[in-house]
Amino acid sequence: MSYATLKKRSEFVRVAQVRNMTRTATVWVQCFSNKTDEIKNVRVGFTASRKTGNAVCRNRGKRRMRDLARYELPQVLSEFPNFSGDFVIIAIPATVTSGYTEMVRDFRDAVRNCLRRIKTH
Repeated sequence: MSYATLKKRSEFVRVAQVRNMTRTATVWVQCFSNKTDEIKNVRVGFTASRKTGNAVCRNRGKRRMRDLARYELPQVLSEFPNFSGDFVIIAIPATVTSGYTEMVRDFRDAVRNCLRRIKTH
């Protein structure tokens, strides 16, 4: 499954205004359900603030999150077949330093919790 990426600030702000966020030890996930779409359309945005670290750390965190989204998001979304909407994945300092298996577990849990809150079943 491929996904489009969020690029404009207004798209990130729209997802943040819904206030559906799940925080884990290694990653934060926000999601927004676009129930008006008839076509299943999933978009993902990645961000890291300066609190994450210097430019090298922020870029490493975003690379790791893109990798998570590429391989893990389709598996989690298969549990929620009717979902259409946007995700924003936010890097925190632990995103850069934690192990990959811990990030996978936290990412899956965070996405599932976000999706359960909007009741897409």
